[in-house]
Amino acid sequence: ERTRTENVEAWLLVQQAAEAEAEAGRLVALDDVAGAERRMETADSLLAEAASQAPEWSVPATRRGWLAYQRARWGGFDRAAIPDLLARAERHANDALARNPRDADALELRATVKYWRYLLNLTSEPGEAQRLLDEAEADFHAATRADPTQASAFSSLSHLLMNKGATAQAKLAAERSYEADPWLLNANLTLLRLFQTSVDLQDEQEARKWCRAGSERFPNDFRFYECRVWLLTLPGRDPDTVAAAIGDAWAQCDAVAALSPTAIRELNER
Repeated sequence: ERTRTENVEAWLLVQQAAEAEAEAGRLVALDDVAGAERRMETADSLLAEAASQAPEWSVPATRRGWLAYQRARWGGFDRAAIPDLLARAERHANDALARNPRDADALELRATVKYWRYLLNLTSEPGEAQRLLDEAEADFHAATRADPTQASAFSSLSHLLMNKGATAQAKLAAERSYEADPWLLNANLTLLRLFQTSVDLQDEQEARKWCRAGSERFPNDFRFYECRVWLLTLPGRDPDTVAAAIGDAWAQCDAVAALSPTAIRELNER
């Protein structure tokens, strides 16, 4: 980021905004929603000032969009405000792209906002849901073309493609994400999609590989105990081998329930 602007003051404002955003995240974890909201407003104001000081620089506008999107995703805030926050995020994405049409972060932001609208069914016009899905996919592809190391865009694209039923393409996008950044914040979900798409493609060797990788890297993630049970459902398994594994499968199910977050523990246990 520092190399993309000559305005040192604007760059410093962006760093201060990042600190305010991080503090907001810590406050949300402590259930201090009002305090988090104030820190997010501070971050947004700092980014607005940075954008005015460096009008050629797309980063402040992109960051303002991600702030709005993050607020739409956080629990505890007014759920009725989600459509407005997503609209604000898209406006900032378009502002950033007007400054730099090849800003991969801004392209990913716009794709993410459209895809989130699609997932939440925030549509009213006939055909609008399909339009949002198509435009989101196009923007995710544009983001990964602009920056082939944009791991988070590849990860979100894999989720979208899975929802479309494009399983082979979804697996390829997940592989590109994991290759670009195996330490991505939600790498566990990327590994899960690699496992799920392998199961859907009935590729036992790949399914075992990704289930094992997830188990090794995320030993406390319930999903990678559940994947061991799903392996028993693959076609062509010897019935005697499956029968002998049932006891272990119940143990894996117990681990799934024990490690699940409170909100979904009862569901997963059942």
